[in-house]
Amino acid sequence: FGNRQERITDALPVTKRNIKNFWGAILNYLYVKFHVPRLGHNALAGTTYLVTFLLSMVMIASGFYLLYPESVQVQAWGGAVFGSQQNARFVHFILMFYYIFFAMVHIYIAIWNDVMFGEGLVSAIISGSKFLHIKRPRVD
Repeated sequence: FGNRQERITDALPVTKRNIKNFWGAILNYLYVKFHVPRLGHNALAGTTYLVTFLLSMVMIASGFYLLYPESVQVQAWGGAVFGSQQNARFVHFILMFYYIFFAMVHIYIAIWNDVMFGEGLVSAIISGSKFLHIKRPRVD
């Protein structure tokens, strides 16, 4: 599902092309080697979103475990997963810092991509349209 640029398989490192794109994106963000950006998400972004989604499930589970300490059903599976409420509280606390870090890096990289590559990523938030400059030969 998704349009041509946003297919789920194009954003995860499951093919040779995407594995190369994953490492290329890391080297690009570290200023080691610049690569041509794609119109959709790169494989590093897709992997990060998948990890964030899975960690969200853990965050929700620990939150419910902490929210309903009197529920026998919640305590049964919560105790099996986290061990104790203190462990769940610690996991919930650490994941909070992950989300703060994720938000800061996400905003930084979005602005960085817009400045470095001029692809209109941040501008699309306001205008609703994303663009990619087409290199055309000069005609004199």
